[in-house]
Amino acid sequence: MSLIQKGIQEITYKQKDGTLITKYRVRINKKDIKLNKLVDTLDIANEIINNSKTIIGKNALNTFLTQEDNDLYNEYEDKSFKENNSLSALLEAFNEKHFIRTHKDLNELDRMSNRKYRLLVKNISKVKITNNILFENSPVSVANAFGEDFLIEFGDLDPLKMTSSDIASYISKRLETVKKSTVKRELNYISSFFSNFSNYYSKYEILAEINPVKKVNKKDLKNFFIKRDRRLSKKEEELILDALNKNENKNLLIITLLALTTGMRKSEILLMKKNDLKDNYIQLNKTKNGLPRKVKLLPQAQIIVKKILIDIEHKKSNDMVFNLSIEGFNSSWNRIIKELNIEDFKFHDLRSEFISRALEEHLNPIAVSELANINDIAYFEKTHLFNYEENNRVNNDLVSTERDIQRQAGHLNKGMTKHYSRNLIDNLTKKISEN
Repeated sequence: MSLIQKGIQEITYKQKDGTLITKYRVRINKKDIKLNKLVDTLDIANEIINNSKTIIGKNALNTFLTQEDNDLYNEYEDKSFKENNSLSALLEAFNEKHFIRTHKDLNELDRMSNRKYRLLVKNISKVKITNNILFENSPVSVANAFGEDFLIEFGDLDPLKMTSSDIASYISKRLETVKKSTVKRELNYISSFFSNFSNYYSKYEILAEINPVKKVNKKDLKNFFIKRDRRLSKKEEELILDALNKNENKNLLIITLLALTTGMRKSEILLMKKNDLKDNYIQLNKTKNGLPRKVKLLPQAQIIVKKILIDIEHKKSNDMVFNLSIEGFNSSWNRIIKELNIEDFKFHDLRSEFISRALEEHLNPIAVSELANINDIAYFEKTHLFNYEENNRVNNDLVSTERDIQRQAGHLNKGMTKHYSRNLIDNLTKKISEN
């Protein structure tokens, strides 16, 4: 058995499973070499002590210790970067500053929005792409041949070193599992991070200049936007309204009718307060984009709101018009639609149905966009109006040329066209007679 030399200490400790482990601590404190290291065997400990007694041995030990220190530092640096400066870490920091709502009066919509953005960052970070940095000095043929064998999680990339090739790899990999519209939405988020992160952390100003999303060729995402064109037939409408009328919770019917006659979003309806309801309009203070807006009511919607106001007089609960959570409403409404065997119809389709019906009543398209609170006329044109016109062409109906005239005059934004529709909107939503 080897002798324990001076500078070596035997250490024995018990593991969780009860087994005893023995190791040896080597301490050397000389002018030209300092060491405090735990080793597995006494032979290794003795060899270190013996080497420390010769010039050649000291040089070898110092070289070994320097390399070991470098390895440990690099390992620490890599770990530190992944925890603090990786893309996923910075995306999370950006999320909290830029998108996550933290005000005191958080409502259900705010909490749902927070969950959505946190899940978005998680999904983006977990996508595995080719580790392009390994092939930056290699021939293209090598990168093409072996790229799939060397993957890295997108969130582990260094945002300061990211290039358009990383984004191209992301697009390619993501399209294997999700739709073009999803990838486009995620790229918009990543681009927003590069463009705006320095607003919160000034030392990252370079990110806005190197934004790789702006430099990548997005040819694979062409025609990503296909407007949903699901119309509600008269028979389906009768089935839905009849089923909702028979349901114990009459609020389900009223909420559905409000969506169909106002184009309001589900969250806007469910978060309404009693004081928001007026005779010929609804004042919303909590909306999807966080901005207040006034919903002007057509006569049919005014009748529904009047009934709600009468019912409210007999209720002395809280300030909310409907005592239903968004998730609770989703569960009940979707179950009824499923029981009716109505396929591929979502509550949000009621908003599109309102717009389509308003256009079919030959209302001014700009007035319709204002009623539905769609500020971007170009967006309204390529979505709802495009579907309406296409359906008219299929049915051999004539299409009004008013919009073409406005386009030629350069009046296709809300600011330029608002004066066209102001008086029309006021007349359409004029308070109906008490009789």
